[in-house]
Amino acid sequence: MNPYYAGDNERNDYEKIEETNANMEVEDINLKKAPSVDFNHQMVKMKRKHTSQIDIEKAQREAVALLSEGDADQIMKDKLMFEKQSVNLFRIYCHLFEPIDWFFLVFALIGSIGAGISMPIMSYLSSDVYSDVGNTSESRDSVANVEFMKSIVKKSMNDQIKKQLIYGALSFVCNFLSVAFWSLIGNRCVYNLKKKYFTIILSQEQGWFDSNNAFEFATKVQAQLEQVEQGIGDKVGLCITMISQCIIGFIFAFMASWKLTLVMLCVGPIIIFFSMFLMMAMRKGIILARKTWETAGGIAEEILYNIKTVASFANFEYELTRFYEKVEVVWRIDLINTCKLGFSVGFIIFFLNLCIFIAFIYGRTLIGKEINTNKGRDFRGGDVVSAAFCTLMGIAGIGMIAPNIKTIQESCSAASDYFNLYERKPAMDLTNSVERPPLSDIHGRIEFNGVNFYYPSDPNQRLILNGINLVFEPGQKVALVGESGCGKSTTVNLIERLYDATGGQLLIDGIEIKRYDIKYLRSLIGYVQQEPVLFNKSIRENLIFGREEYLNSIGNIDELIQSACDEAYASEFINNLPDGLDYVVGIKGSKLSGGQKQRIAIARAILAKPKILILDEATSALDNKSEKEVQRALDNISQKNITTVIIAHRLSTIKNADLIYAIKEGHVVEQGTHKQLLELNGYYAGLVRSQLAQDE
Repeated sequence: MNPYYAGDNERNDYEKIEETNANMEVEDINLKKAPSVDFNHQMVKMKRKHTSQIDIEKAQREAVALLSEGDADQIMKDKLMFEKQSVNLFRIYCHLFEPIDWFFLVFALIGSIGAGISMPIMSYLSSDVYSDVGNTSESRDSVANVEFMKSIVKKSMNDQIKKQLIYGALSFVCNFLSVAFWSLIGNRCVYNLKKKYFTIILSQEQGWFDSNNAFEFATKVQAQLEQVEQGIGDKVGLCITMISQCIIGFIFAFMASWKLTLVMLCVGPIIIFFSMFLMMAMRKGIILARKTWETAGGIAEEILYNIKTVASFANFEYELTRFYEKVEVVWRIDLINTCKLGFSVGFIIFFLNLCIFIAFIYGRTLIGKEINTNKGRDFRGGDVVSAAFCTLMGIAGIGMIAPNIKTIQESCSAASDYFNLYERKPAMDLTNSVERPPLSDIHGRIEFNGVNFYYPSDPNQRLILNGINLVFEPGQKVALVGESGCGKSTTVNLIERLYDATGGQLLIDGIEIKRYDIKYLRSLIGYVQQEPVLFNKSIRENLIFGREEYLNSIGNIDELIQSACDEAYASEFINNLPDGLDYVVGIKGSKLSGGQKQRIAIARAILAKPKILILDEATSALDNKSEKEVQRALDNISQKNITTVIIAHRLSTIKNADLIYAIKEGHVVEQGTHKQLLELNGYYAGLVRSQLAQDE
């Protein structure tokens, strides 16, 4: 047993055993503790061992197979959980925006457009400087002429410096507005989306959760949120910036020289083609790498969640190999992506330089022979530079628009599941669930009148409850017994209204259960299950469980906690803990024994003074000693004026029940006290005899 995962009592026993073993001197048993200095060496050795065990060729084949199967759009579609619906950026913004976000959007648009036009404008306006500098170097026939040209260049440079300062400052402001406000908009949208998404998920009925794997759903939702985040913020701003840069760049390029611009555009499609190829080649690899990482993350989550089982079998090597194999596949995919990236970028840079080369070769033939009609002078070297660089900016803008639009489209597609869930109408209708009778009118009487039920996730609609009739009188301790699958747990699920009956009536104190406000209804019910669920928080926080407002409405919280702990016989061991009620119980209550966890769960169930207490196999997972302690607490509570519903396989725990219902195939076959049912010598007596035979 690993002491780090044992409860307090088990850990003390473990330490005693270790102390005894340390004092034993037996020749054939040699217990040695590895020196701490060797720990890192052992871990490195283990890591190397696992790395050597990975089938590199298998990982390579898997990576190649993934990249060769299907297309990126199909992969993205497969990641959706529901039917894909049409979602556009405007719909996302309208749904997630708050009023102030529209104000931010105006500044973001101004900044993006300004950032896009700033570079072509600065390149176009600087053409005169290049021309004047060139003329100065050519005009050296006389001192007077040289001085005259110097004065022209000086004046031109001074004007250009002022312009560059002004446009540089405007460019800074525009780029700041674009990046800052688009990032702000994206973050605010994702923040609102996460809140809305989680709220919508929690608003679904239990039947929906039965049909959807919670772990898989959580992983996919996280991946979708990350995808949405990529495409609703700065990518939108960058796309608008590239569109404005493309338009303004070509306008100024044609203004500088339409002939030179057309010649350069002959190379443009090649650059755009390689840009698109780069985007398409990288996109699929990135999606597959992310998908494989999700699988690896699921393996790691599974290992950590079941760490006790893995440790008990000393199975770290097998589990690490599973994880490393997926990491190796990601590495191989990324390696292939890197090669594609280098190939494509190399060609893009080559053709950009080729484009500049063509511009200078052809532009040289235009200098002095063509007229720049826009400026009313001969064509100069500065016009070649201006036309060349403005054209390149336009081509670069086209190349950058497509990848950003694709990212935005993928973000919209990733939001499809959210809108499907948002528009889904839960099967459990809460429209008329508004009644909140005074607590003084609630006595805890439960009545099933011909109730039928089948689980919504069952396509065959097999009836679990078939016209069942039950009555739980106020203050009674009523037990439900029967074989597995007979409908016992389903009955208490209906009392809690986790599901709605598909037929018949379920009444609580004479009121149809569907008319109760669901939050109010569940506040009237205390529930203790077989395996208590505790969170990695203090005992006090586990007891309160976010119900401060309601608890304050019925009394003093500290007094309620003390009373609940006393009734559950939990005060004694809580007071012996280092921090008492502030003691942190660990993940899933790992620092406490099974009996201690169950008594805290019982105290939590009765803290709000419920009118109905449901005990679902509350002692079946405990050892005999813990079972007796917990059963004593349950017997003490059931003596209060509270309707107690007990489900138990151990029939010894229900001998003192006021009424026992024996259920078979969804309906009651026998009812009465323990003694009465034994005298009938029927179905219940058979269950008792069967269990006694198993115990023997």
